[in-house]
Amino acid sequence: MLPGAENCATEEDETCDGGTGVCDGAHGWSVQIGGSGEQRGLGVTFDGGGNILVAGSFSGQTDFADSQGSTDGFVVKLTPESGERDWPKALGGSGTDLCNAVARDADDNVIVVGDFEGTVNFAGTTFISQGSSDAFVAKLDPSGALRWIKRISSPNADSVKGVAVDSKNNIVIAGMFSNTAILLEAGMTMQGGGGEDIFVVKIDPEGNHVWNSHFGDSSPQVALDVAVTRDDDVVVAGRLAGTVRFGADVYAANGHDAFVAKLDGVTGAPRWSKGFGDTMDQEFTSVAVGRDGTIVVAGSTKGEIRFDGLPLPFGGESDAVVAAFNADGVHLWSHTYGDAEQQRALGVAVDQAGNAIVVGEFEGTIDFEPSRRTSRGGNDAFMAKLAPADGHTVWAKSFGDMGEQRATAVAVDPLGNIALTGNFSGRIDLEGATLTSFTGQDALVVKLHP
Repeated sequence: MLPGAENCATEEDETCDGGTGVCDGAHGWSVQIGGSGEQRGLGVTFDGGGNILVAGSFSGQTDFADSQGSTDGFVVKLTPESGERDWPKALGGSGTDLCNAVARDADDNVIVVGDFEGTVNFAGTTFISQGSSDAFVAKLDPSGALRWIKRISSPNADSVKGVAVDSKNNIVIAGMFSNTAILLEAGMTMQGGGGEDIFVVKIDPEGNHVWNSHFGDSSPQVALDVAVTRDDDVVVAGRLAGTVRFGADVYAANGHDAFVAKLDGVTGAPRWSKGFGDTMDQEFTSVAVGRDGTIVVAGSTKGEIRFDGLPLPFGGESDAVVAAFNADGVHLWSHTYGDAEQQRALGVAVDQAGNAIVVGEFEGTIDFEPSRRTSRGGNDAFMAKLAPADGHTVWAKSFGDMGEQRATAVAVDPLGNIALTGNFSGRIDLEGATLTSFTGQDALVVKLHP
């Protein structure tokens, strides 16, 4: 047998050279989505062929569509070799429309979620929101053709923030709804607690309702991301206020606190939940699950945050936070990163070896010991690879100039290749390429080697 290519997602020596390869996140390629207005990448994933799927928003003109209202949503498919655009799809109408997240199933169908205002058209299907904004989940085939689209509607605001697909191609979505919400075309009604409540909904591959769970009281709560485990349980993370019951667990927030909860994949019933915070604001923006069931959350804290009763260092204003738990919710490790200015972790993914890839934005200096990164002005984007055992830094990078740069979401493929998306203005040096925005904010997609 001849040696193969090095796979940095494992600890094996595939090349038989006595090492595991140079796994430092080297730049592969980078592309931008720009035009006359503002473009932002909000979600990213790989499909089974290594293509990269990106969801986001745009205003004004781009080279694939003109916005129909103030802001429209998009999803694009990019080739693995160079980032060439395979196909783009736009969702647009009279108001603000966003594609917040994207996933794919085992057949490489594309699942995109978001929210819209007023009248919207997506691949020839037109909807009118029932409240100030409605949420949606849509399924596209691998060529980008619409298979179906479903709405979540209430008299007020609704939004889907995260999406995941289980081993049977069932789809799990999570977000927030107000008062009474109906999953139209799928036969589901939820009665909320009077404010903005967390919801998690599972639907089958044809878009039919399987189960739904919701959590909240009269205070605002929101699920910001969702993931599934290898045995199809569901993990949801986000932000909550007030007093929230997750099954037998009752959590009383001090301000706006971060939470993570695990739900039974068959029924949606809570297995366990954890909340973290002080009188200031905390949130978990992203959640990912490793092959061994380890759960990693990423977010930010504006005050002291404790895990196992021990406070983590807090620099001031807002610090990035990353924490890991085992499948039963037992805390494994946690870290904060920041100084007196603003730092936020916005996305996390876990590779085949259990490393956590974290992305976000920062001002000032962010210390991924031993790698210390300093902003070049304004917000810069960061990315760090953290080891599975204790979360120590394997490598860290930052990208920016005097403008605003942000890495919003990240994905990793089975070989350890990394895709990130976000947005930038001005020039951004990606340690292998330099991009310049057209007018304001452009969406950014970068592929990196492990």
